[in-house]
Amino acid sequence: MPNKLFHFVLLFILGCVLGLPWGIVEQREVVRKETILGMQGEEDMVDGFAKMQFIHADPQQARRALLDAVTVHEKMKVDDPDWDKRNQVKWGFCYGDLALLEESAGNPDLARNYMVKAKQILTPLGFRESKISEILQEHASARAQSGELRP
Repeated sequence: MPNKLFHFVLLFILGCVLGLPWGIVEQREVVRKETILGMQGEEDMVDGFAKMQFIHADPQQARRALLDAVTVHEKMKVDDPDWDKRNQVKWGFCYGDLALLEESAGNPDLARNYMVKAKQILTPLGFRESKISEILQEHASARAQSGELRP
């Protein structure tokens, strides 16, 4: 009986010594993945809200929402090592939409800066300059149809 108890205690200690570090590492990985998943949800929600604000809201609210979306996208780029192309495209077009807003507000220098950032993000992803302009023209048309921006 004491021999069985000794073996049980020895195996229990061995299990703790080997299992606890592995469990802690595994738990941290699960928590990291859950955190990233939550941040991706936030990124999608903020980006969707910014696009709706761009189409339907006044320019100041749209600008604020797009700048918030850009901030969230930039944070995700740093925090998520698996940040994908789809979110980079959204990030680039947030800058493009900001350029459209600033151009319509009469701020050509700021519009040019935002457009340069948009092209810097979107060109390495395979977008040609003509395609970027075409998509942004569609965005401007959608906004114009809502009555906030003249094409």
